[in-house]
Amino acid sequence: MTTIKYSPPIHVRFITLSPMRFAYNIAVSTSPEDEAMLPVMEWLEANYLLGTARLFGGNTNPHPSGENNPYGYGFCTSIPENVEIPSHLKEMRFDGGLYAMTESSDDIYGSWQALMSFLDNNIDYQADHDSRLYLEEHIRNDSPKGSGNEYVLNLLEPVKKRA
Repeated sequence: MTTIKYSPPIHVRFITLSPMRFAYNIAVSTSPEDEAMLPVMEWLEANYLLGTARLFGGNTNPHPSGENNPYGYGFCTSIPENVEIPSHLKEMRFDGGLYAMTESSDDIYGSWQALMSFLDNNIDYQADHDSRLYLEEHIRNDSPKGSGNEYVLNLLEPVKKRA
């Protein structure tokens, strides 16, 4: 048996995400994350939906291609069926499915690389890039202000059983 060491150490869980209805926004710039997030968060807060919503983000076209190049980032939130989506946001149906999940370090790119390396070497599951969205789940960090990031990120890569 081969032991693979990751730096930093990585803890991966396999979870099944349920189907969800999303409201989302996409921004393209050299730093689009906040631009994509702001309209969604303002709408959630104004409509008292933040407490029940799951928050996700992820790169979109054009994908990152180097420092100071514009790229796309989409930010979405789960919403109940009976909630009307405002015209400045779009709707998407998410089918759910099996995912590998790990908590990101402050080095998001390095954390994604560690997760993908883990899956490349996993004997039971493999990444399933083309089947579903890969996601970054934003979970509010309840630590006292000034003690770190506002959100903890869980990285979610779609997977399937190895044949």
